[in-house]
Amino acid sequence: MVCAIVAAPAPAAAFHPVLSFEKTANEGGGAGLYFTGSPRHKGYDCAICHADPAGRITAEVTSVPADLVAGSYAPGATYDLVVRLTGEHRGFGTRSNQNSFLVEVGDDRDLAAGDFVALDPDEMTLVDDGRVLGGRAGPDTAWRFGWRAPAAGSGAVTMYLGVVDGDGAGNAVDAQTDPNGDDVAMIRLRACEGASGCADRPRRAADESVAAGCAAGGGSNGLASVGLILLAAVISLRRRIAAMGLIVAATAAGCFDPTVPAECPGRVCGADPGDGGAGGCLESWACSSWEAPLGSQQATRTCADANQVGTTECKPSEGPVTLPALDLDYYKCNVHPIVQRGCAMQGCHGTETGRPYRVYARGRLRNDEVVNRTGTCIPATGQVNLDEAGTGTVMCEGWLPHTTREWKKNFDSARSFMLDVATPADSDLLLMPVVGGKPHIEVKLFRATDVEYRTIRDWLGGAALGRTCTTGVN
Repeated sequence: MVCAIVAAPAPAAAFHPVLSFEKTANEGGGAGLYFTGSPRHKGYDCAICHADPAGRITAEVTSVPADLVAGSYAPGATYDLVVRLTGEHRGFGTRSNQNSFLVEVGDDRDLAAGDFVALDPDEMTLVDDGRVLGGRAGPDTAWRFGWRAPAAGSGAVTMYLGVVDGDGAGNAVDAQTDPNGDDVAMIRLRACEGASGCADRPRRAADESVAAGCAAGGGSNGLASVGLILLAAVISLRRRIAAMGLIVAATAAGCFDPTVPAECPGRVCGADPGDGGAGGCLESWACSSWEAPLGSQQATRTCADANQVGTTECKPSEGPVTLPALDLDYYKCNVHPIVQRGCAMQGCHGTETGRPYRVYARGRLRNDEVVNRTGTCIPATGQVNLDEAGTGTVMCEGWLPHTTREWKKNFDSARSFMLDVATPADSDLLLMPVVGGKPHIEVKLFRATDVEYRTIRDWLGGAALGRTCTTGVN
């Protein structure tokens, strides 16, 4: 008997060659993140880097014996699994039709559960010390492998799986790849030890801290204080990111008083456009990153009202402001590798608009500027717009080292988070991604005791590298 589980279309995608997940972000890789949607990888699924899939495909998993996909497993048993991509519609007529899949199985402690067996080395690859299995990128739409269940006493396990319908960058002439337009589906299969019906894995309690939208305070440089509010759906990380609205609420006179409970809930600027009552605002302002020209410390930004009300009661400052005098070399060598690995994905801070923080990174978002071609692409000579040719590509222009403008914009965007705060610990650059900090669509990158936190904190506090940073290929 064969039982199957089918996932409804969900917006997500994955890198094309499996081994690229272990490459650094500088090489277009995942830098040790595998984007299966598992909690140990912060819930990141494949949609973090691939944008705007059509959501027309489904993923189907069958198992022999059938109890696995029916919701249970027998300890020590070996299961023959087949993953199928149905509804393929991308990649036809392209030079490289890049379909693939990724899967991992973990227990409720985020430890590996069982192991993958009976693998065809020509069709799939094990990565992450055997914890993640991926299919060879190509025109296949079905993959077969074995999974041996863990020993008795392991408890419930969860399978995290995604398939991608890649389109080879839509190029019929050259064998290229990019993350745009690839369609995907994700599956999360819960299997209980011995019998189906166990509870889902424990989830972190919802963050209901004041930082969710009611915190505010005065600023030393005359700017209105702003609270960054992430409004998120809860179906999947990609859906949360797609649905997320970034609303900048300013404590301008007459807008609302965040210290009065009756005025705060549901009355943040733009949160309830239909509420015209006292304390309510119809404006919904979103601002770009702060930027300063080369050689300048005076930054500006642009803010737009998504509701186009025509008033500016809650409009944040657009500058100019003087950016903090922090060390660029320390940022390049120590801070940027952290944010590039954890923040620079296309679905996160790898966009030009919609976020007050954005990160240019190789293989991800590239700056809108004209550069010389690499000599390894087709055509090999001449000039090209780096954003148009390099954004989201893991070859050719996408691999070009950061330009001077990109370094300056990255540096300015990051250090701007020290505007209007008293200490580095108060900066959203730390408060958003740290465990126990502000809401951040449930994505936390580090704890306050981790070296990543301390590195960013020290830089925001004025730490200097003391030498010129040599970034190598970056």
